[in-house]
Amino acid sequence: MNIVIALKEFPAVIDSSFGFVAALCRNRGKHEVILTLDGRYARTVDRVRSAFEGILPQENIRLWYSPADIAFDSRSPAGWQQKVGQLIQDGFLKSLSPDVVLDTDVAELGGIIALIGPIGPIPTIGNDFDELARQALGALDMWHEQHAAAVSCSQMPSRRPRLAYLSPLPPEHSGISDYSTELLQELSRYYEIDVVVEQKTVADQWVRKNCAIRTVAWFRNHAGRYD
Repeated sequence: MNIVIALKEFPAVIDSSFGFVAALCRNRGKHEVILTLDGRYARTVDRVRSAFEGILPQENIRLWYSPADIAFDSRSPAGWQQKVGQLIQDGFLKSLSPDVVLDTDVAELGGIIALIGPIGPIPTIGNDFDELARQALGALDMWHEQHAAAVSCSQMPSRRPRLAYLSPLPPEHSGISDYSTELLQELSRYYEIDVVVEQKTVADQWVRKNCAIRTVAWFRNHAGRYD
């Protein structure tokens, strides 16, 4: 999973506030973690590079640049300048092909960094940052798996292609008949299937319930209707 954490410039944030983000990086395991910052804030960039030395490869700290005099600042009144900066940042984040983007904000108490992700605010306050990070990564893993499954289903064609499957099936005794009943169940995820057989009966209940059963003679006259 490619996790992108979008850090922002907050002068009130002290170095210790990076503790949870650092813990995420330490416990990232197989995941890729990328930190992004506005390169116009040189002081913040230097602090982050120093804080994450030995924790995250320097090439995983990526910089984007807001245009001069319109750097994004969440404390300023909303206006076209901030919107332009936000659009540039959004485009930069998209170019990194993230699976998850964690945005940063400052909690009201103590200037602590809060992370906002697809599962909502992530707890970042506690005595054991590493345990909090592992819990957060577990929750993000679960969200990502569910999200990927939902996207996969939504991208399936609304009409499955029609497939004619020609094979002997049980109770016929052949090396392929039993295998075909198993294969048909997998193929049915992607195709609307008619089975074409040259036998009097088909014993498998799943095939009878989910597939139209055609004869070879019928198939010869209707082969053109299949994809």
